[in-house]
Amino acid sequence: MKTYFLFCILFFTVLFTKTVYSQDFPYQEYKSRTLSEFAEMDSDVTKRDYKEKQLLIHAKPFYSAIRVKYVGTSRPISTDKKNLFKLWQGSIGYDPKILTLLENEYLFKECDKEYWIPVQKQVAAYFPKEMKEGDMITLYLMAVGGLKITDKWEFVYLVNEYKK
Repeated sequence: MKTYFLFCILFFTVLFTKTVYSQDFPYQEYKSRTLSEFAEMDSDVTKRDYKEKQLLIHAKPFYSAIRVKYVGTSRPISTDKKNLFKLWQGSIGYDPKILTLLENEYLFKECDKEYWIPVQKQVAAYFPKEMKEGDMITLYLMAVGGLKITDKWEFVYLVNEYKK
């Protein structure tokens, strides 16, 4: 009976541990980069001199861990960016559910440059509880693409997770 009891404890410990670890976020897949590096990666696109609206969709997500300062400001994602997300989702074949997770973008600062970056709403829900203006955090994001609405490109990313 004692052996059976120990076996049950061992079995449930292994089962519980496997379940907990399988739900972990894959931080190891995210390479340390800067947002400036992203701009450099896309510099060939910015050199093209087309006058019309343009868009860029990244086929490769370039999973990245980016260190930024949390400014504490948010705004709704623009219609143009939402349309880019729809095209990105359809082109790459991501689950359409991802579009329901996009509501707001948040202002972050890297060095002296500011970036508005969309954050999945289940991730952003923790911002007011865990952060204050000026906190340095690491964003775990992926490249979506870019938009040229006027005469300037705005590259679009999506935050999947963060660490303080």
